[in-house]
Amino acid sequence: MRHTIRTCLCLLLLSGIFAAGSRAGATTHDPEKGGSAFSLRDGGDVLRPERTSSSEYFWFIGIDAGITYSRFQNGPVSFFMPNPYHVSNPFYGPMYNSPFPHAYPLTAAADEGDGVGLYLGLTLDFPLSNAFGLVIKGNYHNRTGGFSLLTDLGEVHPDTETDLTTVLEHETDWTFDYLGFDMLLRIQPLEIPLYGLIGPSIGILSSNTAELTQRIVQPEDLFYTEWLDDQEVISEFTSASSEEEIAGFMDTRIDLKLGFGYMIELSESLFLVPEVTVAVPMSDFIDSVYPADPNVDPPIDDNGALIGWENGFNEPIVGFNNDFNVITTFITIGLRWRID
Repeated sequence: MRHTIRTCLCLLLLSGIFAAGSRAGATTHDPEKGGSAFSLRDGGDVLRPERTSSSEYFWFIGIDAGITYSRFQNGPVSFFMPNPYHVSNPFYGPMYNSPFPHAYPLTAAADEGDGVGLYLGLTLDFPLSNAFGLVIKGNYHNRTGGFSLLTDLGEVHPDTETDLTTVLEHETDWTFDYLGFDMLLRIQPLEIPLYGLIGPSIGILSSNTAELTQRIVQPEDLFYTEWLDDQEVISEFTSASSEEEIAGFMDTRIDLKLGFGYMIELSESLFLVPEVTVAVPMSDFIDSVYPADPNVDPPIDDNGALIGWENGFNEPIVGFNNDFNVITTFITIGLRWRID
């Protein structure tokens, strides 16, 4: 369903841009038509229409829809999730020297990844002068990434009859859902409908979901096992899939947004507005990471969390990077109604 909605939004964006270009071309080549949204006017343009007095400005209210493109970088990070073949842990707690709420949790890693998400929002535009305005946005959006990584545990598993170290492949689809609030300065030094945007953006994390598929690459005689009453093996698998919210990320984030937009006049009071902005992170993405040593950890309250990952020799399997973060591009198209 999510992929279908994204496809529809992409088609909407392309249709809007094509319609804008068609309107501009028709107006330019038809001498009998009057002035268009692209023509200059004495006293202003579509954002600064002619005024009867120097203090008269028009406000705008609007809706926006579009897509986000997110690039996750500065990894890797590691995390654990429930094991689908061991849904409970009878040895949970410090008495049993196990901090995990699930027996034999899936531990995985992610590094660099990218993906396309959704954007829906509202916009208020308050002109301040001929060249500047204040743009306030409230929105829901998600930042998604697809990750693929191979990890070598650097140790020979005792259950195998080979001398091969254990190598795992992790395929992870990660979605972060945000409620966003932007306060942007609109800069329009020229009397054309093109304008720039710059200002802070605050995102409140409402949820995150990691969908993991983990495969055993080697050795061939190592399996995920499903037990009956924790005593008898009833099935063996070479892959395992799990889905869980991962604890350890900041509840809020601050970005610096930069971009531009274009105001296309559809009628005297209605405008079509494509915008492109980039959100550059100004705050940390990672909040906390559980240590890897169960001897010093209290029991973990979450079903999934960021965690340091070590092998049986207490060697880090991946070097956890607390600078892990995401840069997101917002591509939207909206409608603006002029409030007289």
